[in-house]
Amino acid sequence: MLTSNENQSSLSNSIKNHFLLTGISLFVVGIFFLLAFNWNEIHRYVKLGGLGFLYLASFFIWIQYRFNEKFSEAILILLFFLTGAGLLLFGSIYQTGADAYDLFFGWCLFTILLNFPSRTGVVIGLWISIAFLTIHLYVEQVYPGENAKIIYLLGGILFYGFIIIYEEFLAKLFPESSQNIFSPFLLLITLSFFFSASTDFFFDKDEGWDDGLVFIFKWIIPIVFLSLSYYLFRGKYFRLANVTVSLLYWLFFIMIRFINIASFENAAVFFIGFMIVILFTIFSIQHLLKLKKEFDDQRIASHES
Repeated sequence: MLTSNENQSSLSNSIKNHFLLTGISLFVVGIFFLLAFNWNEIHRYVKLGGLGFLYLASFFIWIQYRFNEKFSEAILILLFFLTGAGLLLFGSIYQTGADAYDLFFGWCLFTILLNFPSRTGVVIGLWISIAFLTIHLYVEQVYPGENAKIIYLLGGILFYGFIIIYEEFLAKLFPESSQNIFSPFLLLITLSFFFSASTDFFFDKDEGWDDGLVFIFKWIIPIVFLSLSYYLFRGKYFRLANVTVSLLYWLFFIMIRFINIASFENAAVFFIGFMIVILFTIFSIQHLLKLKKEFDDQRIASHES
């Protein structure tokens, strides 16, 4: 039977292992980047050949030691960054003036297969981060301004679909501790997309949108996806960390809407809005404490059975 302290210790150890694996791999790849981009007298195709040798050597080493979880994951992370290094060398992305999102899009495309043999979720977390950066750079470099909200919204829907796939299928391939680390990270990115599409920074009335679209983007879209997040992770999957992320975004949504609506010259309206934020915060904390007790009881019962 695992107690609550033991569960927290297991999660803490999992997080430490993730940072250790990622740090070691980044250190090794950083050495390669330092050498590759300072050897100006060496032709880039010679560098690319050396990179290919390292990639193949790492791949065969992974095949040999793939059943060792930590070593296997470190090699997969190394392969992930070697792929990005290869794209940098082959395309010379920063020397030709090409759009940087091309690099990250290719990086996502050529590393998608590395997600499947990963058993800790680190590679998937890195892959999702690169995908997020690809969409962000594409918006900044190709479609800034008015069209940004549409692209962010489509990106958020894409990531939301990935969350469902992860929870339904991919989570079965990973330890339970990894699920609790990666899933809220993905939800955080997803809801960030939705709020990027719905906040006033990306949506001004001067852009020619009518009041109906303003209402849909600023009210309907955030409420629908926040409600869906709470329902999925409270009722179906019971991920306590994801419920916490959803409630934090609910608080963020209330504060943003209050700032836009309230007149700060009216003390009564300001006081009412301020009290709503405080009451929601108190409710969220009490609700999460109750859910934590349910969560711990479920885990203890499952281990006893």
